[in-house]
Amino acid sequence: KCTRFYSKHYASAGFEIGDVEQPDFFHNLPIVTKKHLRDSFDEFINVYEKQYLSTSTTGGSTGVPVKCGYDKRYPSEAFSWRTLSWWGLHPWDDGGYVWRNPRTTRRSQLINQALWWPTKKIRLDASSMTAKSITDFIKLWNKIQPPQLQGYVGAVVELAQYIESNNIKFHKPRVVWVTSAPLSSVQRGILERVFEAPVYDQYGCCEVSWIAAQCEQKDGLHVNTERVGLEFVDDNNFTVSKGEWGRTLVTRYDDFVFPLIRYEVGDTGRFLKNTCACGRTLPLIDQVKGRTTDTIRLPSGRILSGDYLT
Repeated sequence: KCTRFYSKHYASAGFEIGDVEQPDFFHNLPIVTKKHLRDSFDEFINVYEKQYLSTSTTGGSTGVPVKCGYDKRYPSEAFSWRTLSWWGLHPWDDGGYVWRNPRTTRRSQLINQALWWPTKKIRLDASSMTAKSITDFIKLWNKIQPPQLQGYVGAVVELAQYIESNNIKFHKPRVVWVTSAPLSSVQRGILERVFEAPVYDQYGCCEVSWIAAQCEQKDGLHVNTERVGLEFVDDNNFTVSKGEWGRTLVTRYDDFVFPLIRYEVGDTGRFLKNTCACGRTLPLIDQVKGRTTDTIRLPSGRILSGDYLT
């Protein structure tokens, strides 16, 4: 009743409020797609909580970008802090970031620096990587010497290849953290060779950040089940068995402002049968399939990261 979209979406599928008493009702709920978000964005908003709405736009790595809403009150950074602790890092550690830069004005940059002071955060804009911007980033990196390097898989690989091909000195980070696209074994090998640091894969998306991440064992990605429900389904929308690949559906447990229930992200994934040697009981998923990113090189030498371009 709080959102017009779900009232109509469930009614059209013959679902009624009383059906929640049935044990398997949840897995019979109709799926929500990106097209639903594009066509009915305003109808997803909880009319009683809309004053707490913030919006963001997906990168489009699984298709056409879409706008999504979320509850700006929710402390989602807590999940990143927990994951950082698995890697021997702290929330206040300095870092270098290779991704799209939303802070294009001097004012927004100063505000962000003030909010994070005394932590230092340096950025290389993945939307427009040039020899100059990469060189400037490396100089600042070597001066500050942050313990973590974070960014889009494709863009961080480009940085590594630039460093290696030009035989540039680069202060070794303690951790390299990549996201936004599947990390291939070839890419992992390049990153580990150039940066001489452990490389960790983190899975999330604009609609549902911090879905899962690798721990120090790197034997699958732990799902943040406190905040997100994860399902893998076949072509008929039936849940597949553990160990089998399926289309990825996510449900946000923590957002009543812009609820997403059985939302199809556009990825392919699976739950792993094994448990992790780290002792953490959060369930494990395999590395995600389905996202593809390319790097576009212009005649001028400028590099456009596909993660941003889409």
